[in-house]
Amino acid sequence: MSKPFLNPNFDKKHFLEKKWCKTPFFLPNLISFNDLISAEELSGLACEEFIESRLITNDKEFSLRHGPFLEKEFMELPNSNWTLLVQSVDLYLEEIKNLKELFNFLPNWLLEDVMISYATPGGGVGPHFDHYDVFLIQGQGQRRWRVGQKCDIDTPIDDSSGLELLSNLKASQEFLLNQGDVLYIPPNFAHWGESIDESICFSIGFRAPSESEMLEGFGLMIASKTSAFNRFISKHRGPLLKEHGKIDDADLRSAFTMIQSRLSDYGEFCQWFGSFMTSPKYPELFEEIDNGINFSQIMAAQKLGTLALNPISRLAYCELPNREQMLLFADGKSYKLSINNINLISGICDLNLCINELLKDYEISEELSKVLVDLFKKGAIQILDN
Repeated sequence: MSKPFLNPNFDKKHFLEKKWCKTPFFLPNLISFNDLISAEELSGLACEEFIESRLITNDKEFSLRHGPFLEKEFMELPNSNWTLLVQSVDLYLEEIKNLKELFNFLPNWLLEDVMISYATPGGGVGPHFDHYDVFLIQGQGQRRWRVGQKCDIDTPIDDSSGLELLSNLKASQEFLLNQGDVLYIPPNFAHWGESIDESICFSIGFRAPSESEMLEGFGLMIASKTSAFNRFISKHRGPLLKEHGKIDDADLRSAFTMIQSRLSDYGEFCQWFGSFMTSPKYPELFEEIDNGINFSQIMAAQKLGTLALNPISRLAYCELPNREQMLLFADGKSYKLSINNINLISGICDLNLCINELLKDYEISEELSKVLVDLFKKGAIQILDN
């Protein structure tokens, strides 16, 4: 099966400057590909216990069921008005991973996964909005999409079905997607897709953590590093108080400064944010190696196979403010390295490159060898048979 490819006339620069995170955008004939997955293959994945899936029926009202499903359940369904959604299919099928990699003009640490939906005539998930960017790629069949208003905290939501559907979609645009067409939807824009016939849609979503999630996560990391000896102590030394229940401004500012000083450590935030954004969605899929393997053994073994990234791994890196060190993030863990390693690390984070070639003729320092061994033990790097 040939790999999917982008229309060479697609202007990535224009898209990023004028459309990304700004406005819905229809991209006809953006991707050329053959059928990447059948309805039978998708339903087979939905029967697996370790794969996240949902079934939505919408005959008279919307109803949601979660997988895993039994094969007979699909045989009992009607011929119309239902949709099967399977999450993170790119983790299990190489051809779907290839589809996701077409969007490498965006940072790969932002890419979440590829959800695939199969819908019968009239099937759909209802009017809704997402808090993240999404590319809706049409596979076989046709699907009609209506796009409406940008939603906010006051937008009425009906959650009686568990689907968080919009009470009212004010459609301003309508698109009929055929195979290879793509509809880009920025965060918070209302949209509703309905299948014209039996159809498949590939949804590429992105990570967009909320402010509350980041505050909670960063706060928990800071809290884990604090000492029980670091406490707020009132420094009130003024005249005797007449208002014994009053917290004075000096104490309030002292407590606020104490917390604010911990939140303002940019280097500490960098370490947390990179780890947070690369945390695997399904950590149970990793197989860790608990043995005494060393770097020399890994280098020897790679001569018999290909040293490559695990396709389910999430990697990223950043430079630290001092410009002398960098951080590598791998599946929720961070590694501090000399900035001299940045070219190699950048190459490793590029999923399209073979690690064997990167390491060839490269002088591996002791700190880097320890990191590579740990990545191998954690399952982020694998040796594939030639």
